[in-house]
Amino acid sequence: MKSRIAAVMAAGTCAVLTLAAPTASAADDVTAPVQVSADAGAFFRNAASVTLKYAFKDPGTEEEPGSGLADYDVRYQEKKLGQQEYGEWVLPAEWQKTTATTVTHTAERGTETCFQVRARDVTGNESAWSEYSTCSVWDGTPPVYIGGYTSGRVSIDAFWRVWFDDDSAHEDTVDVAYRDLVPGKPRGPWVYPDYWHDQRKSDFFWDSVPGVDRCVSARGRDWAGNVSGWTPETCVLAPWDDRSFTSTGTVSRVLEPMGYRGTVSTLKSNGAALVKTAQTGKQIALVATHGPGQGTVDVYHAGVKLGRVSLAAPATEYRKITYLPAGVQRTGDVKLVAVGTAPAAIDGIAVIKL
Repeated sequence: MKSRIAAVMAAGTCAVLTLAAPTASAADDVTAPVQVSADAGAFFRNAASVTLKYAFKDPGTEEEPGSGLADYDVRYQEKKLGQQEYGEWVLPAEWQKTTATTVTHTAERGTETCFQVRARDVTGNESAWSEYSTCSVWDGTPPVYIGGYTSGRVSIDAFWRVWFDDDSAHEDTVDVAYRDLVPGKPRGPWVYPDYWHDQRKSDFFWDSVPGVDRCVSARGRDWAGNVSGWTPETCVLAPWDDRSFTSTGTVSRVLEPMGYRGTVSTLKSNGAALVKTAQTGKQIALVATHGPGQGTVDVYHAGVKLGRVSLAAPATEYRKITYLPAGVQRTGDVKLVAVGTAPAAIDGIAVIKL
């Protein structure tokens, strides 16, 4: 900006003088730097070290030009996961008046680290510390298996519920694998279905196959990418349906919506029997209808009487599973024999080998 003034010169002459305004310089900078960004990567990480990247600008105008960024101070505070309060601010000497725009810190496992930065310009104007902290957690601990649940070693409903816990307090994902033991064959290989991979759920269902023992195992994965080991396998055996048995004596075989797989075979006379041939296992489980007026059956395996089961009960219960005492591994026919003339409604048996 320029100014003009009139001046009376010697000998009565008059002249107009143009005066230049003083030029603004960086020395006139009175505005502190302003933070533009700060980034420490993903909040949950699976490494000990974390790198903070930050950027500032030194604002200016034509009348008040910025003097330029000079250096930075960086500080951090930490707390263990699960704690409420952070520790005191720590200002490492090498992070004070640094000209670098990144710093790297190594934390302890399970620690949340929060950073703040301030900047100075060439003139010496200093910003405030960051308005908001930039934080990152080293979640170096994989999820922990808490347990699993099925409706029983022998189950009509083929499902498994599995739980993991993680110190990040965020929802984990689960991978589930399975392998089958089919009667008369070696145990099958592990299968890793895509539809059971990286799932945000705890309940897993499958279509059971009579006589097949399905074993399942799971591993948990947290937000930081930590993956647990595979859990001990849990096995669920689907019973043989009554339709796969041969019969002797008076036996009624009918459709029954409440029965296992929609059928039931009723022993209607003393000595009437159902037989499942060539079965290998160490324990037998009987699937039957219990209720008023129901009879009694003796259970045999490979010619050995394992026990007597009464199906009489005050109220009707369909598909009830009764476990006979476990014993040595045997191979032979499983035979269910009616004791007396009261009807005995049989749904199936399971032969536990493992």
